[in-house]
Amino acid sequence: MNHKPINQFQRNIDSVKVLDAIYAYLNPKVTSFDLSEILRAEYVLIVSAFDCYVHDIVREGMIEIFEGAKSANDKFNDFAIPFKIVNQLLSTNDSNTRKQIIDIAIKEVTSKDTYQAPAKIENALGLIAVKNIWSLIVKELPEYSSAKEIRDTLNIIVNRRNKIAHEADIDRATGQKKAINTEDITDALKFIEKIVFVMDVIVKKI
Repeated sequence: MNHKPINQFQRNIDSVKVLDAIYAYLNPKVTSFDLSEILRAEYVLIVSAFDCYVHDIVREGMIEIFEGAKSANDKFNDFAIPFKIVNQLLSTNDSNTRKQIIDIAIKEVTSKDTYQAPAKIENALGLIAVKNIWSLIVKELPEYSSAKEIRDTLNIIVNRRNKIAHEADIDRATGQKKAINTEDITDALKFIEKIVFVMDVIVKKI
């Protein structure tokens, strides 16, 4: 199985599309209760797929730096791993074993971080020497007028995801769930896919 970040992202997005197909099939037939929770689940999973992708490309890039395939940078050099990992690395000269150890270590250290908001993504990509990612992306997406527009659009999507995941999508003013429809899912999905596919090309060039 191909575990490249972009391929894993596509598999994660495919699972969202399965849910969307289920919603499209059931919605005209089921009238006794609201199926909008399926759409909310899709929304959360779209952002999760993005988060997972950024974690994966950062980890992959850090391993390449660790193995000497790419140059280190200050943020990479300041990345802290537990002493138990250091001891494990010192105890073996086998390159495959060392790669597995550092792979697990990076996963453990970064697992507490979410890579969804623009600032956090930019900070994470700094570990692999990718700078000004939103300015680089906007050059490839002429439909957006500025890097700020891309960041703002992503912030809107991430904020809605957080409302769904942490507040049950309740509007505090009304006490009711916010409306959600298939257009919301389509818009979020298209945007995230665009960002990821362009980001993947950019990261591979650096």
